[in-house]
Amino acid sequence: MIERRVRLWSGLIIAAYVLVHALNHALGLVSLETAEAVLRWVLLVWGNPIGQVLLYGSFLVHLSVSLLAVYRRGTLRMPPWEAMQIGLGLMIVPLILIHVIGTRAIGFSEGFEPSYAYVVASIWVSDPIRGAQQAFALVVVWEHSCVGLHFWLRHRPWYPRLLPILYPVVIVVPILALLGFAAMGATVAERAQEPSYLASVFADLAGMSAETIAWFKGLEIIGIGVFLALVAFTLIAREARRFHRNRFGVFRATLPDGR
Repeated sequence: MIERRVRLWSGLIIAAYVLVHALNHALGLVSLETAEAVLRWVLLVWGNPIGQVLLYGSFLVHLSVSLLAVYRRGTLRMPPWEAMQIGLGLMIVPLILIHVIGTRAIGFSEGFEPSYAYVVASIWVSDPIRGAQQAFALVVVWEHSCVGLHFWLRHRPWYPRLLPILYPVVIVVPILALLGFAAMGATVAERAQEPSYLASVFADLAGMSAETIAWFKGLEIIGIGVFLALVAFTLIAREARRFHRNRFGVFRATLPDGR
């Protein structure tokens, strides 16, 4: 029960951040400057040391407890919705790792707070494939959060009455977020026609050597490798536990009527 509560509350913290992040993206439909202005307010909550520890600590705790839950399952047979949620959750780390490295890790290393212009220029103008990857990541994280919230709330007596309101929100928010991201991408791409604009956007990286940038990019491969190793270790340990239990700790009792 404690593990379930820890997984629930860590998931709620992550879901709150994802919602705020998506709505901030959506403001790109107004203008890049509007999204930047609201981002400064958002960072007052999530960008300070306490917010950072809370967010990334929740992510690590949620991942760890989720892997522990998979390890303890008696069987991997499960309802489709649960399989989908686990599958989406396993996709998140490989999808967002480069984004975390490019913003949090490099920003902390070089002593600056990444702006929307910096992020959009990095993954829309400089590397469009990464832009598509992060757009897909937003959808995956959003769906993973929504599935978890739905199956947590489904037994609340008031929840069915709110579904007609919540369901459109669940559909509209990621669409607006993606449209806002695309609008900011178009703005930055247009401004990038002036070489001086990109120079100003990436000014905080001027002191980084090519070797340092390559080292940060290499962290993605290392991080994905560590994550896959954790998943593989969890599955192997689960099979070893199941083998030991079936051989030494499980017995079959047959009743007189054949059951």
